Amino acid sequence: MYRTIIVMTFLLACIGCAHTQLGYQTVHQAHTVADVHTQQVLDNLAKFVHNPNALPHFSYPTQGSSEVNGSMGGTVGFNFLPSSLQNWNIGANGNRGMRENYTMTPINDPRKLELMRCAYQRAIAACCGGGDSNHCPNCDKRFNQFYLGTASPTPTQETFLGWNVFTYGDGKKKVFAVIPPPSVDEPNRDDIVYYDKESGQVVKDPTNLVPSIIKNNLATHTEKTGKITSECLYSPCWFYVGCKKDIPKCCAHVGEYCGTYVWVPESGVDQLTKLTITILDYAFYDAAKLSRPPTKVVEYYLDGRGNPTKKDDAIYKVMAQVGVNDDVRALNQTQNDILALRAERVEDIKAQRVRMGTNDSTIQELNEMSLPELGPRQDLYQPPTRTPFPSLLEFDQQLRNVAPIPAR
Repeated sequence: MYRTIIVMTFLLACIGCAHTQLGYQTVHQAHTVADVHTQQVLDNLAKFVHNPNALPHFSYPTQGSSEVNGSMGGTVGFNFLPSSLQNWNIGANGNRGMRENYTMTPINDPRKLELMRCAYQRAIAACCGGGDSNHCPNCDKRFNQFYLGTASPTPTQETFLGWNVFTYGDGKKKVFAVIPPPSVDEPNRDDIVYYDKESGQVVKDPTNLVPSIIKNNLATHTEKTGKITSECLYSPCWFYVGCKKDIPKCCAHVGEYCGTYVWVPESGVDQLTKLTITILDYAFYDAAKLSRPPTKVVEYYLDGRGNPTKKDDAIYKVMAQVGVNDDVRALNQTQNDILALRAERVEDIKAQRVRMGTNDSTIQELNEMSLPELGPRQDLYQPPTRTPFPSLLEFDQQLRNVAPIPAR
């Protein structure tokens, strides 16, 4: 009797421990998320060792649940005779069930699978030879597109201190300027250092800054941002390949595909983690997009003869889209182009007069039209930053976009 009571008490106490077991199961399930990612990478690694041109696979859990269910029951029975208790019985039962599950989402995007394929090819190159594809797909271009937003990044020029370098004029002149990186607006004259491109001697402001060419490529992007990218996959061989019997008993990181086994020693776990993070990057994120700085539209108004005038008196306007930080005062540098448009307009008027039979005195008057002299020349325009939009130095290329102002 007493033993039965003790058993019943123990079973009742176990019911109260369900929340502890649930907490343990939940934490354990969370740990397995990283294991799921890593194991898929290991199996894919074995697949690409078996065939470098294989198609990778990857799925990630989006939902998970952990359940702990417990129940207990008991029975008591008595048999009586008319004069006494014949016998009695007591019974107890209990059970506990635990269930865990994930909802997995596979990667089906061909562009993401393409990037993963390139990453695995690069990861196995040091151990198995070969390398990532350079044609259909071109892995370097695919990596550039993903991380930089463009397949063929434009080289930039800067000093070893990270200062931006701009070349002024037509590109053939010897003088160029060095602009401090924090500068977003047009820099002060005191912040600009001029160098002779041939001799390297300082022309203005004797600050010792020797410029160097640095390509805006993925390697410099990785170094500057500190992120794990495909550039981090270059490494000496960091895993082993063999049969199942060759795997050390203490090895915790093993992948297999069609009888091909790979295993990673402790010294290679760092590269395995980098590869896993790279694959997760491709799985969860889309390719980067080039940031496009804000722009403004600059308008220049002309009268019927092509002379600059006020907006209310204008017949034509010249438009161009430039960076929002570009200095509109630099329009003075393009006044020659405005005057050229004016001259073309004068020639159009002449042709119209001739077709209309205008007398010689009117044509003589048009021939004698004088062009206004240019005002004082502004200092050479200095673009604040290198942007995908035309600077005002390139404004003349768009000045041909002359449109008549609608009649008011």
